[in-house]
Amino acid sequence: MHTTRNKQIKKPLTSAPRKRCSSRTTGKFIKYVLLVYILIIMVAIKISRTAFYELMYQLSSKPAERGGILLGPTGTNYITHFYFDRSGVCTGGTYSPDYTTLNRRMRQQWRPSGLELKGFVHSHAGNLDQLTAGDMSYIKKLLSKNPHMNMFIAPIVVPNQHRIQPYIISRDSMNYAQRAHFEFF
Repeated sequence: MHTTRNKQIKKPLTSAPRKRCSSRTTGKFIKYVLLVYILIIMVAIKISRTAFYELMYQLSSKPAERGGILLGPTGTNYITHFYFDRSGVCTGGTYSPDYTTLNRRMRQQWRPSGLELKGFVHSHAGNLDQLTAGDMSYIKKLLSKNPHMNMFIAPIVVPNQHRIQPYIISRDSMNYAQRAHFEFF
């Protein structure tokens, strides 16, 4: 008598087996994808290297709550100049610009040179790299007094970390500060 054994027939693989990635590789890939996503979402602020280095030098080398004005060619979104506000009122927790000096310079020097206000930059104490409610209130007032401005650029410098976080506040949504990043020219 002839007996047959039950044989299991293996199905051929239709594709190669998946190779598992190490958690280190996966982690790096996820960080890369997030970075690309963030850079796509974040608005780019065009700034000259000279203006950027000057503002970082002035604001990172001094105690927090100092600031200055960001300027650029009229009708563009470029920042080409930084003016450090030496006579602004600075306390341990606030910076108030010297309006008199800045307005005079705007009328007599910057506007005739083809420059206009693009925003203000100031430093915060500790590790705070976000705009405060007071900052947002001030920016809303400036946007309402400057109808030609579609947006206000408001970077925050954290001096003890030599770090900067730029923000843009749009006229269309003045209650929201959008994180941004710098592109140098």
